[in-house]
Amino acid sequence: MNTRADHLEEPITPRSLPPVGERRPRYRDVAQALRCGLREVAADFSFLHLKGLRSILKTLQSVAASDAATRLFRLSQASRELQVVPVLFENSFRKMKDDSDVSEPELGGDPIKLKRPATNSEVALALRVLEGCCLLCKDCADTAYRYDAIKMLLNILLTRGVLEQRACLDALVALLISSAANEMDFKELQGVSKVSELIMDMRRDTSVRIKCAEFLLLITGNAYEKGETHMLPKIYEDIKQTLGENCTVLIQAANRFASSLDPRKRQDALTAQARCIVEISNRT
Repeated sequence: MNTRADHLEEPITPRSLPPVGERRPRYRDVAQALRCGLREVAADFSFLHLKGLRSILKTLQSVAASDAATRLFRLSQASRELQVVPVLFENSFRKMKDDSDVSEPELGGDPIKLKRPATNSEVALALRVLEGCCLLCKDCADTAYRYDAIKMLLNILLTRGVLEQRACLDALVALLISSAANEMDFKELQGVSKVSELIMDMRRDTSVRIKCAEFLLLITGNAYEKGETHMLPKIYEDIKQTLGENCTVLIQAANRFASSLDPRKRQDALTAQARCIVEISNRT
């Protein structure tokens, strides 16, 4: 999901919101769309979970197109009944962990509601929704921290399929750039080393390995651009221990020159650099 991340969110003031005459109907539209989507995500049927997640994702993409609409979304997340992140963790992600809770009705007894595990598509969509929420609203990343989001996402990255792994890496970036607490969890759980090990694993899907390399370039580049250079030596050391010196030097060079690139060419450069990292790792 392509959205703009407000690393330093401006306070919501009356002047930053749409005019009073537009504010209430536009907020009502956002709230209604979220309320309907959340109701479906929490329902008992898988097809409703997917429908609800797609609806919320569409709403996020819509509000991301406008600064005023983005502020309305941030305002909505102060209301408990409209908060998206808790519903994701209490439903789609919880059912992912409850894979064994599938039971049948007892003969002659009361029907037992079946708890079906979340499908690959549901987990991937939920990760896209989580990513969008965190990019639009820093409070969402802080809420995710209370659900041990980093630990859960690293588990997805190491154990699930390609669809979920790719979505997981994008969600991790959104969580890390928005929350110092999530950054600390990622550090304590040796996240950089785990992502680097996936790059080294030639049995993994190549697209996932490239995505992992892009992830390392993004988090180190973000720290470099924000002036958080005190964090970089440890990150570079973790990368060096797994991927070797050549990959580390390439990442350091990419960080130094990223700001001089034309913004329209950054994604192409990022992918090319990630491919180089994977190729070098193949020879290590």
